[in-house]
Amino acid sequence: MITKLFSTLSILLLVGITSCSQAQNTHKSNDENSSTVKKQAATIDHKGDYYFLIFDNEPNSRYLDTNIEPTFRQDKMRVIVSGEKLPIPPNVRMAGNPFKITSIEIDGGVQIDNKLAVENTISDEGTVKLKGDVFVIETTETIYVPKKLAADFQKEGAAVAFTANKLPIPPNVRMIGQPIEIVTIKSNVKSMQLEKTIDTKVKTKIK
Repeated sequence: MITKLFSTLSILLLVGITSCSQAQNTHKSNDENSSTVKKQAATIDHKGDYYFLIFDNEPNSRYLDTNIEPTFRQDKMRVIVSGEKLPIPPNVRMAGNPFKITSIEIDGGVQIDNKLAVENTISDEGTVKLKGDVFVIETTETIYVPKKLAADFQKEGAAVAFTANKLPIPPNVRMIGQPIEIVTIKSNVKSMQLEKTIDTKVKTKIK
């Protein structure tokens, strides 16, 4: 009887220890793979089609949120970020450690050289055209596709002058022009007057 009781207690004790060990391992695994970040300084690192976050306290790790806003898709931009480090799905190879941004703001502006700034930011003038159901801006050299064109400028043939930030072209997507995010835009009165003058001269010659 005593032997059976001792055996039963030993089994219960072993089961209890195993359960505690499994719970501790599970908790440890979650802590290692998922954690919250609050207002940490980081740098945007542009590689290929991706914009990574490199935190100052983790210079050898790259974190990736594929939904990062276009405003922050600038190489070497300094930012303050809050969010959550997510676990890497099993048997999945990723470009960077998955990350979900909950808040992000510029910290000290964009630290890039003049060449990169010129390549990313444009200042041009052109004519609004309707391609299918999309309003684009045609210039002498390029067709630009605004992410959002203000309703006041959604008019076929409207002459505009604008500044914008170039946006990355999504991988495996064929577009009719270079995607941009408009920073400033206004009616190009000078261009409109020139077109009217040319049109008037042409009509006069025809008469």
